Amino acid sequence: MHSSNTFVTFWHGSCLYTKRTTKFYIMKELIKQYETAKKKALQFMQKGQINNYFEALVEMNHYKKMITVSVN
Repeated sequence: MHSSNTFVTFWHGSCLYTKRTTKFYIMKELIKQYETAKKKALQFMQKGQINNYFEALVEMNHYKKMITVSVN
């Protein structure tokens, strides 16, 4: 005979709330950092500072990837 064990995990409501709010604040902070990098990139572009502009674009790309990962 084949027997299988099934485990069920129950989460307390406040635990789920804490987990959701923590993820919300992480997302909020990542979006804020992305927007800051975007503003810096625009400033560098307007000043003609190409190297700094590209570094800011790389930073934006990093935060965009982090946002995408944390959503999934």
